[in-house]
Amino acid sequence: MPLLMYPVTGRIFASDGTTGFEGVTVTLRNTTRESSKTYLTESDGSYSFDLNQFTGGYANGDSLKLEAAIGSFYQTATLTVDTGVPGLSQDLTLTTEGTIGIINLYRLKEEIIVFLRQKLPDPKERGSIKTSTQSGTGSKVKFDIPDTNIKHIDSVLVNGALQTNYTQYYVDYNDKSDLSNPVVYFLTPPANGAIVEIKYSYGQTWIYPDVPRTDLSLDSYPRANVNFVSIRTSEAGLGAGSNITDILGSVNVWSINESELLEIVNSLRTLIMQNKKDFHYFKLMIPQGTGPVLVAPGREERVLQQTQDFLINLRLEVI
Repeated sequence: MPLLMYPVTGRIFASDGTTGFEGVTVTLRNTTRESSKTYLTESDGSYSFDLNQFTGGYANGDSLKLEAAIGSFYQTATLTVDTGVPGLSQDLTLTTEGTIGIINLYRLKEEIIVFLRQKLPDPKERGSIKTSTQSGTGSKVKFDIPDTNIKHIDSVLVNGALQTNYTQYYVDYNDKSDLSNPVVYFLTPPANGAIVEIKYSYGQTWIYPDVPRTDLSLDSYPRANVNFVSIRTSEAGLGAGSNITDILGSVNVWSINESELLEIVNSLRTLIMQNKKDFHYFKLMIPQGTGPVLVAPGREERVLQQTQDFLINLRLEVI
């Protein structure tokens, strides 16, 4: 006999427990049958699944894990299928995401790139600083930035009070190719009439998620990018319910001047050392080896390259 519809529905709220949060990725996993689906919440924060549409269907007593995430905001719940009722309903209120979940490599890379853009001065002083001033409504959690080609968000204030990134607000940089279209999300919506000031840097940058093309003009340098070299994971403790992961990464720097190249790499190594505990998605970043100065492949007309490796150490992943 075909299975009947078995809906799992609910709403995802901001931390006030009443404001629906749009655009949250909700994942429902039937852990008994190892199947899952995802859903982006509607404008009122609502989501909806039908277990009948999952691979393998469902049965009474199946264990379900519900997860809601948008950037650094997160919440989860465990449910059990009860075929004696026509479905399940579960609302979730977002909180600040912990740093022991399964690693999202894109989020790690994004945090490192934004950190470097904020902390490592551009040798050519490219770009400008601007402030977007907006008003809270008491229910608005998403604040767009009017400009394009934005390098990073410097700070966010509400009625003059500096807000804390990753806990009070989160920046989604959206465009994975250059991180140039950020949106600010608040965990708690600013009060009606509150003055929200978003300070940001915009214009040409020099630190990217990808490697430079070989046809760039020499005026495009210096330039840097972040790359993950290797990931090593081992089980932590009994039961295989968690892992310890180390990530070896590298910042690649290109310049047409060897002295400039060496100065940038030296500043980069010092920067990592001085801020090695100041990250959100991981707790420790240690500088590793520094590579030799080489001629960049495909750029034999004077572009030089050097790398500074780093280690993200002992990142716990709870499954």
